[in-house]
Amino acid sequence: MLRFNQYELLMEVHHAIWSIVYHGRDTQTGREVAVKLKHDARHDVWTEHFEESNAIIALEHPNLVQVYDYGRSDDWYYRVTEWIRGASLSDRLQHGVLGAERTVNFMRQIAT
Repeated sequence: MLRFNQYELLMEVHHAIWSIVYHGRDTQTGREVAVKLKHDARHDVWTEHFEESNAIIALEHPNLVQVYDYGRSDDWYYRVTEWIRGASLSDRLQHGVLGAERTVNFMRQIAT
């Protein structure tokens, strides 16, 4: 099993050019988490990562994921958030367009 700091990395769920997202488990609390790892040694990426993480933490809304932890370990920047079960919006869109009612429902959730 892969580990990163106190997190067990159970399964890779997304891989992009500069980042990887894992479904994980916090070994200290036992809760399921999403662990996003971003590999880049540039200072501007480091600054952007912390500004973005601080902005997310400052927001409280039922439709936003909760950020549990973030930082840097070696050359990896990381953010740990609550794990949300279910398909992503992009996954759902791959099965065809959403009907008007579902689209309006998603837009209401995003706007409120």
